[in-house]
Amino acid sequence: MVSVSLVYTDHAEPDSRPYSWVHDASLGGGRLQGYGVHDLDLLLELFPDVEAVAAATEVGVPERPLGGGKMGRVTAEDAYGILLRFRGGGLGSVSLVATARHKRADVIELHGDGGTARLDAEGRVWWARAGEELQCEGPFDAGSTDAFERVARNFHAAIREGAAPEPSLEEGLRVQAVFDAVRVADVERRWVAPEPALAPA
Repeated sequence: MVSVSLVYTDHAEPDSRPYSWVHDASLGGGRLQGYGVHDLDLLLELFPDVEAVAAATEVGVPERPLGGGKMGRVTAEDAYGILLRFRGGGLGSVSLVATARHKRADVIELHGDGGTARLDAEGRVWWARAGEELQCEGPFDAGSTDAFERVARNFHAAIREGAAPEPSLEEGLRVQAVFDAVRVADVERRWVAPEPALAPA
């Protein structure tokens, strides 16, 4: 079992964010597009073979201010839950609520027959093999600057030096296929198998 759980308060009140494309599903808004796709990317880096997904989304704050005393109807989700079934065994879950009253930093957990690994809300990493006591290291800096610099260097090398892109186009297509299946699963309220995504020849 692997899980990614995000709890935020930044959309809790109607006036915490003015109405924008983020709140309009027809314009590609929603927290699933903003956060969920990145968490799916993380899970697929570890467990790429997804057999099927189930999902549900919610709009917790139905209206936000447009300006001039008018309110706009929110159609893009501010909460979601995704369940993944991996081929060969195992489950994954990805969840977010942006309308919580008390924020908690992201938590990532992996539980297997060989042991446990956890990134807790304080930025500490816990791990142990089966039969051992959990060990802890950190807290670590939660900034993303180093990660972005690494992606930028890889992108530059792929363009200027012909290096293999990292992440690859195949990885991007695999994430998109799972993301598309999540959207269908939410609307149709059923398990959905991701369509195979093949990179162009």
